[in-house]
Amino acid sequence: MVADPECVFCKIVAGQIPSFKLYEDDETLAFLDINSVHDGHSLVISKSHYPNVFAIEPEAFAAVARSTVKVARAVNSAIAPHGLNLVQANGPGAAQSVPHFPRSTVAQAKAAAQRHASKQSACLALLERSEGATIRELQQLTNWQEHSVRAFLAGTVKTKLGLDIVSAKEGRGRVYRIASRQRGR
Repeated sequence: MVADPECVFCKIVAGQIPSFKLYEDDETLAFLDINSVHDGHSLVISKSHYPNVFAIEPEAFAAVARSTVKVARAVNSAIAPHGLNLVQANGPGAAQSVPHFPRSTVAQAKAAAQRHASKQSACLALLERSEGATIRELQQLTNWQEHSVRAFLAGTVKTKLGLDIVSAKEGRGRVYRIASRQRGR
């Protein structure tokens, strides 16, 4: 096993830093995230040090994937979340906080899903107004980043709901509106 003496996750593997272990085999270790987003938020790592997906060996990646499935099933069984995200970040620009290849399982509580649906409904209400809404206004309403607002417009509004979105440059910036409710639901 390759280890980096400065890596927090390598220190957890070595037993130098305590953790709440969920699963362990010869190649991987799964433990609860100390900066938990929701109940059941866990990390699955290779016991060998790989800083990110660009450095990990395919066999180690496969071992992490197998353990992730086991942990995800256990989390799903234990807390019955509304949904479960599998997240893997590479580099500081992707919010990877420890340079050791991790796979996170993030259980989504029903309340979080309801808050998200509530934000989507509020966005739709702004888009249905005759004056429409700018990206900035939708960001202020939801606290979403710009790319998330754009994904909502393209993915949820246009594709899933089948609503046409029109935009026009106006005094306050590019304004988006729902053009019609003829298509979709």
